[in-house]
Amino acid sequence: MFKISRKAMVVAAMVVLLLVTGLLNWKYLAQNNENPSADKNEQEVETSNFFTTYKSERLSNREEELTYLESVITNANTDAQTINEAQQMKMEIVANMELESTLEGLLVAKGFEDAIVTFGTTSVNIVVKDAELTQTKVAQILDIVTTETQYTAGEVKVIQAE
Repeated sequence: MFKISRKAMVVAAMVVLLLVTGLLNWKYLAQNNENPSADKNEQEVETSNFFTTYKSERLSNREEELTYLESVITNANTDAQTINEAQQMKMEIVANMELESTLEGLLVAKGFEDAIVTFGTTSVNIVVKDAELTQTKVAQILDIVTTETQYTAGEVKVIQAE
């Protein structure tokens, strides 16, 4: 009687899975070649996911930072200077959150599909979702940022995400 070993069964299963993967990949490529707009739609979804994911991660990181600072502030063993520094850092984070939200809302109100604003120590970065970022649009962005913040146009970096 013919006996199949466990090793042979595993190898056979892997070969079958490899063939199924190859077939699915071939069908996917054939479908995308028939429908080239699928790639453009995927790119739009990836860009939208970038904005959503970034904002979600930023919020999560900020919540962790604020929780940590709050634990430092409420710890009975923390000295007065450290409490003051933690409170100052907390106030800066909250102010940045508010300003980022305001700027992002203003940029969307100006017609950009989506926007992300991040502040550095000496600069501000603006990422906007726009199919064609013209000089006029960059000027609008710079006007908003320089009006709402203390940053100058030279300290603002505008990045296009298509």
